[in-house]
Amino acid sequence: MTGQVSAPRGRVPPTLILCRGCRQYIWPKTRACPHCGGKVATLARTHRRDEARQNRLIARIERLLSDIERAGG
Repeated sequence: MTGQVSAPRGRVPPTLILCRGCRQYIWPKTRACPHCGGKVATLARTHRRDEARQNRLIARIERLLSDIERAGG
């Protein structure tokens, strides 16, 4: 494949995390993203909160659609 660089043989590539502000990979212990300047912990908390809200909304929509389907609609 072109465009991909493999780790040298016998070496495990580093584990990185995703900055939830700019979607760039960063080191796990990074406090401020070097790409966007966001506070990593704050962005992660916001992302978890937003993700939970989205999951609740999806579940609600699925229940509503199921109710409509059961009602013959």
